[in-house]
Amino acid sequence: MNIQFVDREMEFGILNAFLMKQRGIFVLWGRRRVGKSRLLTEFAKEKESVYLLATKETEKAILRNFSEELGRHYNDPALQGASFDSFRDMLRYLDKRRQNKPFLLILDEFPYLCDANKSIPSVLQAEWDQHHLGDMHIILSGSTVSSMESEVLAVKSPLYGRRAGQYKLQPLGPIEAKGFFPLMGWEDYFRLYTVVGGTPEYLLRMDPKKTLRDNIVKNIAAPGSMLLDEPELLLKTEVREPRTYFSLMKALSHGRATPNEIATWVGIPRTSVLGYMEMLEKLDLVHRRLPITESDNSRRGRYRIKDNFFRFYFRFIFPNLQQIRQGLNTGLVDSLDRDFNSFMGQSFETVVESTLIAMARADQFRFTQLGPWWDGKDEIDLVALNGHEVTFVECKWSDLDAREGARILSDLKEKAKKVKFGGPGRKERFIIAAKSAEPVPGARILTVADIAGFAER
Repeated sequence: MNIQFVDREMEFGILNAFLMKQRGIFVLWGRRRVGKSRLLTEFAKEKESVYLLATKETEKAILRNFSEELGRHYNDPALQGASFDSFRDMLRYLDKRRQNKPFLLILDEFPYLCDANKSIPSVLQAEWDQHHLGDMHIILSGSTVSSMESEVLAVKSPLYGRRAGQYKLQPLGPIEAKGFFPLMGWEDYFRLYTVVGGTPEYLLRMDPKKTLRDNIVKNIAAPGSMLLDEPELLLKTEVREPRTYFSLMKALSHGRATPNEIATWVGIPRTSVLGYMEMLEKLDLVHRRLPITESDNSRRGRYRIKDNFFRFYFRFIFPNLQQIRQGLNTGLVDSLDRDFNSFMGQSFETVVESTLIAMARADQFRFTQLGPWWDGKDEIDLVALNGHEVTFVECKWSDLDAREGARILSDLKEKAKKVKFGGPGRKERFIIAAKSAEPVPGARILTVADIAGFAER
């Protein structure tokens, strides 16, 4: 199992830019397992810094833990077995210790500290405003998205306006997450990515020496597996009505995409759906997509499960959960054999979209907007807009010969006529993305081998 630290170059750049400022508070948040703590401990290496992790304990117990950690860090015997009387005392101790030198304090799982004492944000604000902290840099991190947004990011928070930066950490993209499996072939890797997505902790649970089926059966769908209970535990941590959210996710996994469809499937009022979806969007489990040519206030939005693991879980694991808990996998294996290859389609669209974004960053592809398009009848997987240039992309997780490729291109050109953008003189381009494909005149072919070649350069 590969436990190396993978990628996060962009995040390191953001944090380093924060340290270039004279002083400030930086807020890092994102749902659990996404890699915040590992990112922060890696970032803190070779810096004058202290990393403190809050726990789900009383304030006194947390301060005792902090005292012991600082005693070890500064080799201060007075703190060994002792405890700060207050959070304010700890901040002032650190301010004296740093001796007016640049210093970074990382408070991980900050919401747990706030749960133990609701006045903590006010104490930090007061110490900050009264300049007791000088030019100290502080990073506040947390996994409970709702708590971070209310305690730190909200307008009503005492810390509002004091932060010098903020960043919501996302799972790794499909190209970046490949670093966990450097020896795995790209086709096999994309299948695995379809199952677990880019959350580092989920990736680390997969064994590259095992087949995809064995990884699913033994590392996900096994009684006692962390991943088997992960969706339930995450939702119970973040929301008040996990059963309703489970039903909503199941509806999405079965292709219900509009508020009306979702409401009918779940059996709740349509007016309630939007509030639930907003929370799932905050957790990065769901996203609302619009046709690329529509404005943000359009009513033609569709919801989809954004996170690959949750999409896989609610499509294959949840319907078979009772059997799985009994140690039986017949229903799961049958559904994998029957449906997994078609299930790859949406995941491959995500891979292609991420690849085009990476190519744009490398100045190998240009666009100002990128996303899907649909009307009442037709759909196009991706459309890239760039002035008078429009690129239409069709994604197929299959091996295409020249005849099939030509048919796909012909259909794509017909659908492209319905996309109203670019005006009279627009320049059209076409991309066919596939597992593998023979050349097709008039279209650029983007295969798994092409993606691998770009990623490995």
